[in-house]
Amino acid sequence: MADNPVWAICERVAEVPALLDDHIAGGKHSAGHVVAKAQAVLSEPEMLRAIFDVGYFPPNTPPPEERCESLPNDRGVELLFSRLHLL
Repeated sequence: MADNPVWAICERVAEVPALLDDHIAGGKHSAGHVVAKAQAVLSEPEMLRAIFDVGYFPPNTPPPEERCESLPNDRGVELLFSRLHLL
């Protein structure tokens, strides 16, 4: 990922709208594939770290290294998606 966490987030998240556009335009990708890709991208440890570093999570949120151990992965993804207004 890029040295700047903001650019790292932009680079990785940019893949998801492109898949969604393809899905809407002609069904090239299934909705399930788009959601799975979004979950995969937003679950990457480097992505969680970058999102944490830019202050997107509330101030009392532990760093991703601690959160990943304390929350089941699906719950962590659900929390992240809700913060990104994707759920």
